[in-house]
Amino acid sequence: MASLPRILTVDPSGAAARLTRAALSLLDRQVIQVDVPGDLEALDELENGRFRIVIAALVLSDTFDGIALAKRIQQMQPEASIVLIGDEDDSSFEPQTREEANFLYLRRPLDGAKFVRVLSAALDGKDVVAAAYSQPSPK
Repeated sequence: MASLPRILTVDPSGAAARLTRAALSLLDRQVIQVDVPGDLEALDELENGRFRIVIAALVLSDTFDGIALAKRIQQMQPEASIVLIGDEDDSSFEPQTREEANFLYLRRPLDGAKFVRVLSAALDGKDVVAAAYSQPSPK
């Protein structure tokens, strides 16, 4: 039997964990989800296990922001998909950073359908950036 995909959410407010659980419920997918409030706890979890996707808030703590955490994750687990979630008024994610990034940046309020597509793609080992910007097929 194949092992369940593992998801790590990193968010002091817990919003990323709640959003991920809701999307997983819509997808009817079983995973192992680990939720931590901050960057240091995330690094501990990443040292102890492999994750298919990491979903993190852009604003984390005085130690790391989401971008710095994403860069560390890429070094530790380059196969992991990374999604950063920022607030509507957040200006710390500059266009140049976006072009250089190997992760997906989403801004609140989130497009629920897009988030579900991204999560599904990550769980299937597909490109989350391509999933975010693809149009759903008509039914």
